[in-house]
Amino acid sequence: MLQQLVLESRAPTEEERRLLACWPGRGATPDLFDEDDARYADERAQLKALWTDGEWAAARRTVLNAHYTSRDFAHGIWEALAESGVTTGEVLEPGSGSGNFIGTAPAGVHMVGVEVDPTTARISQLVYPQAQIRIESFADTQLTGDGFDAVVGNVPFSNATLYDPAYNTEKLSMHNHFIVKSLAMTKPGGIVAVLTSRFTLDSKDDAARQRMAELGEFLGAVRLPAGAHDDVAGTDAVTDLVMFRRHLPGAEYAVPHRPADLL
Repeated sequence: MLQQLVLESRAPTEEERRLLACWPGRGATPDLFDEDDARYADERAQLKALWTDGEWAAARRTVLNAHYTSRDFAHGIWEALAESGVTTGEVLEPGSGSGNFIGTAPAGVHMVGVEVDPTTARISQLVYPQAQIRIESFADTQLTGDGFDAVVGNVPFSNATLYDPAYNTEKLSMHNHFIVKSLAMTKPGGIVAVLTSRFTLDSKDDAARQRMAELGEFLGAVRLPAGAHDDVAGTDAVTDLVMFRRHLPGAEYAVPHRPADLL
C-alpha cells in the first residue's frame, strides 16, 4: 500500500490511513531478515522485490528494535503527562516507530518524531501529516538546545553504543543514551516520560543514572509485567515507565548510586 501511494503521489484515504496505522513493525519477525534462515526464503525474496537495497538493509539493521507500543499504553502515558501539566506545546518522540504516541497525543500538542527506519517513518508521515517526522537516527538528530516542553515514547532497547559526540561521550547503551539526550533537549521544568529497558534502573553500573540525575529530577517509575508488550510488539521484555523533570537553572540534585535509590 505504501508503494502504491508513493507511485500515485497522493494522500491515503481514511480507510488506508486506518490500515497503515496498524503497522506493527518487524520486531516480532527477526528470522525473516536472517539470510541464513531457509524457512523464509520465499517471503524474503518477495520483500526484496518490493524494496530497494537501502530499504532492505535498513529493515535488517533495525529489526531487533522494531517493537512498537500499543495505543493503550500510549494513552496511559499521555494521561500521566497530563497529570504533570503537559497538554500543549512541542513534544519530542525519539524512535517514533509507527506513530501510536503521535496518534494519541492531545489536540494542543505538536509532535516531532525521529525514526531511523525509512519504511516505518514514511508510513507515519502519511498517517499523521500534522506531525514532523524526521527520517534519521536519533544519534544524528541536531535540534536547537533544550527546546521541547516534553519527551514521550518507547526508546529502543540495546546494549549497542551509537556514535554521538554531542550527547553520548559516556558511550552509554542505546536506551540510556536516548534518555540522556531527551533530557538534554527538554526545557527546564519539562517532563520526560518514556518506556525503557528494566536495565536502566537495574544495572549495577550507575554511570547512566548519574548522567540522568545531572539533567533532571527522577519523578518515579512503574514496572510493567513480563509479557505486557507481547500482543502488539511480539516481545516479553520487561520494561519500566520512567519519568523525569528537567532541572531548573541552579537546581541542586542528588546523584543516585544504587538501583534501590530509584525504585
